[in-house]
Amino acid sequence: MRTKSHRTVSLAAISALSVLLWPAAASADDWGAEREGLKTRLVSVTQEYLIGQAIPIRLDLTNPTSTPQDHACQVPHITMYLEVNGPGGPVRYVGPGLQQIMYQIGTVAPGELVTLWETPDLGKLYQLGRPGRYTVRFRGSSGCPPSNAVGIQVGFNLLQGLQDHAQKVEQEIQSASDIVMKRLVEVLSEPWQIQKTTTTAEERQGAIRFLLTYSAGNQRPIEVSIWIPRSMTLATVPGTWAVGGFRYHHRGRSGWGEVYTYVPSEAEVIWPTVHEDIARALEITSN
Repeated sequence: MRTKSHRTVSLAAISALSVLLWPAAASADDWGAEREGLKTRLVSVTQEYLIGQAIPIRLDLTNPTSTPQDHACQVPHITMYLEVNGPGGPVRYVGPGLQQIMYQIGTVAPGELVTLWETPDLGKLYQLGRPGRYTVRFRGSSGCPPSNAVGIQVGFNLLQGLQDHAQKVEQEIQSASDIVMKRLVEVLSEPWQIQKTTTTAEERQGAIRFLLTYSAGNQRPIEVSIWIPRSMTLATVPGTWAVGGFRYHHRGRSGWGEVYTYVPSEAEVIWPTVHEDIARALEITSN
C-alpha cells in the first residue's frame, strides 16, 4: 500500500509540474493578420502531447469583413509553406511526398469559415520525436495570407518508451531465435524435425528453446532439447538444470548465451555426432 500511495503522489506531482511548464492552449480566435479581406489560422485540438500521440492540425480561412471576398488560396503544396521549429531549430519534413491543399479558388462570404487543409497527425509529416516546445506557422502564399503561430508542447511518453524498448527486445529475441533455428536445421538430417518450444515466460526473459524430434515407424519419438536461457543468474552458474521436464547439461558459451542441452543416450546412438554438430552450429567456444 505504501508503494502504491507513493506512486500516485509522484504522478500527481509530475502532472502539476507539467501544468506549470507547458503553456496554456492557444485561443480558437487566434488568427493571422488580415490581408485583402482574408485571414488564416492553424488550429490544434490541444497544445500538449506526448511523444507518439497523434497531433491533429488544420488550416482555416475566413472572411472578417462585411462583404464577400474572392480568394486564391490554392496552395500547390502545403508542406512548402509550413514553418515548423522545435528544440533544435527547423524540423525536417518526413512525410510521404508533398501534401496538397485540395480547395478551389472561390468566394468567401462574410464570417464564413473554410478548412483549406488538415492532417490527423502532424507527427507523420514532421519529425516531432524530441521532447520540447514546437511552433507551427503557415507563412502564406500568393493570394493566401499567413496564419498565426501555434505552440505545441511535446512531452516524454514513459509508456511509449517502455513499449518501444519491449518491441526492440522482442525483435532482437526473434532475430536471435531465427538465426539459431537456421543453424540447427543445417546440421539436421531426415527424419529429425525441429520446433521452437520457448514458453511465454521464457520469451520475456529472452530465452530460446528448441525441441529436436526423431520419429521412425512405430517407435517412441526420441527428443533432444536445446536451451539458451540468456539469463545472468543461470549463465554465471553453469551446471545441470531441470527445466520443462528435461534435465539440461551445460555445454558452453555461444554468441547467443550459455547453451544447455538434453541429449538422451538413444539419441547419441542414432546421431553419434550430436554434441559436435550442435557445438559447430551454435559456435560453442567453451565448456
